[in-house]
Amino acid sequence: MEKLIIEEFELKRREEIEEKYLNRWVDGEWSWNEDGSVNAHDVTIYSIDSCKKIPVKFNKIERNFLVSNLGLETLENCPDEVGQSFWCQANNLTSLEYAPKIVGEDFECYGNLGNFTIKDVEKVCKVSGNIIV
Repeated sequence: MEKLIIEEFELKRREEIEEKYLNRWVDGEWSWNEDGSVNAHDVTIYSIDSCKKIPVKFNKIERNFLVSNLGLETLENCPDEVGQSFWCQANNLTSLEYAPKIVGEDFECYGNLGNFTIKDVEKVCKVSGNIIV
């Protein structure tokens, strides 16, 4: 009985996340992983209501992951891997903790409270393209 209640709660939570966030942010297909994270084609987060972090855990993004100008204070819930570009510029970030581990093209993080360097980015992420700080 308890397991059924937990499963129903998770299903309701996922439906709310889909409606409130994923259907607005994701361009193309996306899917849930067993751990509750999301894989997606292309993600652009335009606005987050009173959030200092991304409210959905992403895992792998095929193309771009754009979270600029949102007032984010942490990169928690960012994907582990981004196939093309990762942009997190003009937020309130002081750390690159939780940044993607792999970015297939460019990594842009200028205009944050932390004055990040190329070496700061290279410590947390393998970037195949340009690093713009």
